[in-house]
Amino acid sequence: MTVPILVFGEEELADLVRRGVLLPDHLVSIGNPRVPWLEREPGTRVRPEFRPHFRRILRLAFHDATERSHLRHPLLTRIPEVRDARRVVAFWRRTRREASGYVVHCWAGVSRSTAAALALLYLETGSEAEAVRRLREVRPQALPNLRFVRCFDRILGSRLEAEAKVIQDARIADFARELASLMEELPAAEDADPVEEES
Repeated sequence: MTVPILVFGEEELADLVRRGVLLPDHLVSIGNPRVPWLEREPGTRVRPEFRPHFRRILRLAFHDATERSHLRHPLLTRIPEVRDARRVVAFWRRTRREASGYVVHCWAGVSRSTAAALALLYLETGSEAEAVRRLREVRPQALPNLRFVRCFDRILGSRLEAEAKVIQDARIADFARELASLMEELPAAEDADPVEEES
């Protein structure tokens, strides 16, 4: 019997906590690393309201990127590493007999958190395909961070990256359909009002 694994953005989760919604009792909280000269940068700490709401919290801090070169200050940033994946797996192994389930959040609930949730779902089910199916069910907007997924594959011997790419391809196809639909709704150039110029 597997436990629920849910994914939210930070603001979504804060709203649920404020409203007293019943959630699984273990949290994987993913944010950005602290920057010494930015004392109050959002997303760098576990929100105080989360602490009393969850029995156990694992905090991870890295940027949502797959390569350092994608970020503005490559030498001062942290991206997902194998050690982060090891911490998620160790947290699950340590708590799986006591946890009512797991909530995973990052800033938007789309990339870093869905990569961690995909790994937790794989650990719970033992199946890459079932992990993907459940992730898409609980978080349809998922676009897992491929670097973080690759880290889990290295330590679990899984093939989650290939499945995550399938998710990404499906989302890209969805975006293309939505864009095509929006383009169809735009007025044709000949239907547009003529532009009057002042003389």
